[in-house]
Amino acid sequence: MRCRQCGTEIADKALICYRCGTATTEAKFKPLAASDRRSSSKTLIVAGVVLVLLIVLAIVFFVARSNTASGRLEFDDPKASNLERRSPTLVL
Repeated sequence: MRCRQCGTEIADKALICYRCGTATTEAKFKPLAASDRRSSSKTLIVAGVVLVLLIVLAIVFFVARSNTASGRLEFDDPKASNLERRSPTLVL
């Protein structure tokens, strides 16, 4: 059998031409169009980003909740001493 693209002699059972890579038969399944592949990859990226954000928010929520006995978020600890509230100073 000869390749329909370059004319090289190839085996009768060959699926592609070893010289130019042309298929010897038509594909049974057509590949997805390029636009379909792009839209599905964008969807996967967006879904991944949303999933990561949800995980980060859940971790922040549970860590903040476990740090307080009452379950409320407190940003200033009224029990902290004056030494803890002052900004750090450089000691040489």
